Amino acid sequence: MSAIAEFRPRAAGGWRRPSFGGLLLSVFAGEFQAAMALWVISIPVGGLGFAPVGGQHDWMWLPWRIDGVWALLGAAGWAYLICALVAWFVAGSLQRTGVDLPETGWLRVAIAISGYGGMALGTTLGGRVACAVVLGVILIRLLALEADGTARRWPWQMERRHQLLIALAAVLAGFSYGATHAFVADGSGGSYDSQTTYVRVGEAQIIDVGLNHLHFGAKLQSATLTGAGASNVRVTSMVLSLGNPADVSLPSFVAHLPKRYRSMYAVKPTHFPYSVPAGKDLWLSAVVALRSCDSGTLSTLRLHYAVLGIATTANIPIQQPLTLNCRG
Repeated sequence: MSAIAEFRPRAAGGWRRPSFGGLLLSVFAGEFQAAMALWVISIPVGGLGFAPVGGQHDWMWLPWRIDGVWALLGAAGWAYLICALVAWFVAGSLQRTGVDLPETGWLRVAIAISGYGGMALGTTLGGRVACAVVLGVILIRLLALEADGTARRWPWQMERRHQLLIALAAVLAGFSYGATHAFVADGSGGSYDSQTTYVRVGEAQIIDVGLNHLHFGAKLQSATLTGAGASNVRVTSMVLSLGNPADVSLPSFVAHLPKRYRSMYAVKPTHFPYSVPAGKDLWLSAVVALRSCDSGTLSTLRLHYAVLGIATTANIPIQQPLTLNCRG
């Protein structure tokens, strides 16, 4: 026990039962400190290419879509590291409140469920934070503390070396996946208010998608635009380049464009497979058209590429999905 713990007030039968409000403030303070620490850590981690920086979602908490075994292992490793760090800060905050300090295992479980549960339940950043903090308090009281306020014993005690091995395995799983799946997409699609573009059936529409760089060279084999209703959308042409999308078009790409767009795109041949040097950003330009008057949404860029000799597929959410509706 620390010197602070020796002066904690005790109830007649042991540690005092923490109030909901007091526990709420402590959990919020710990999670706020953890968020600041993660933001600082994200600078070198993102700079070294071990995780995507930016993107449509809160990348620090769940940076990848889980669409395979490797992605699942990478996300599990990343989540373990995140929850361990957040739990450490929350424990430090709780230690100053006069409650019996919960065991690490229960605290990590409570933080994991509340944090990712808050992401699933909340629709805004504030809503996610509120859900995470409130759920964290409820779960700490239910899982980590007994009715009299004493810390519940964690049933699986491990030696420090085993804990270190688990942490190293989490680092290997999360960072190895992140280093080969660090692409993040940005894109133009519809207006910022409605995210909807109205076109006639068969009419061409451009979507330009920017991809941040990998820290390793990659060879792109193919790419598709997917999303709910994408079966109603036809991709007529797609090109890639390291430059501005206005300078990257194939003659066949330009031929599919409406006349009002053709002067915007110069003729510079590019094609698959496409080798992307390490550290270079990439642009993808595609021409899409509606097959029918049913609406369609292009929300994901699916890349097939090789990095470090590994054949890889990555599903990358586009920050501004392109929703096509038939013009009335």
